[in-house]
Amino acid sequence: MREAEIRRDADSCRRETGEGGESRERHKCSCEFPPRDVGRDMAIMDAGTKRYMLRHFIAALAYRGSNVLGGTPIPVADFRTHANVRTPREILNHVNGVLMYAHSFVTPYESTVPELAAWSTEVERFFKMLELLDASFATNDTIRDVNEERLLQGPLADAMLHLGQIGIIRRMAGAPVAAE
Repeated sequence: MREAEIRRDADSCRRETGEGGESRERHKCSCEFPPRDVGRDMAIMDAGTKRYMLRHFIAALAYRGSNVLGGTPIPVADFRTHANVRTPREILNHVNGVLMYAHSFVTPYESTVPELAAWSTEVERFFKMLELLDASFATNDTIRDVNEERLLQGPLADAMLHLGQIGIIRRMAGAPVAAE
């Protein structure tokens, strides 16, 4: 089945008519989208291209991180939007743990849960973890137990998402990220 057909079938199985004729989204069949063999295109890439892709994403994290984290007033680092929501400092600590987790597939760690530290320490740790990851991918260190695609789709994408959260909280705290 071609991707367009799978997409159409997946879309149609999600639509269901509710009471009163309104349409609502609901997945009611066992089709899967994206199909499992989508990764075959990634399998065609050679290891060097995959490493380049990871290094490019690490550079994007560094760029976005410098925009979001740079110039953050210290009070914003501990700004809490709600009792159950992490502060930017807690989010960055989590990001650092996620990056340590990604790096743990190259270099074993005793723990990938770093101690919560001061804002400046968390920022330094963030850029240090990016340097370590980039160096590992540049030297073709062996990645154990996971492939490049899973690293990108898992911990690295998660880190990017959380940088966006910090940017949103900065705006809420009255210290928005400067326009580019």
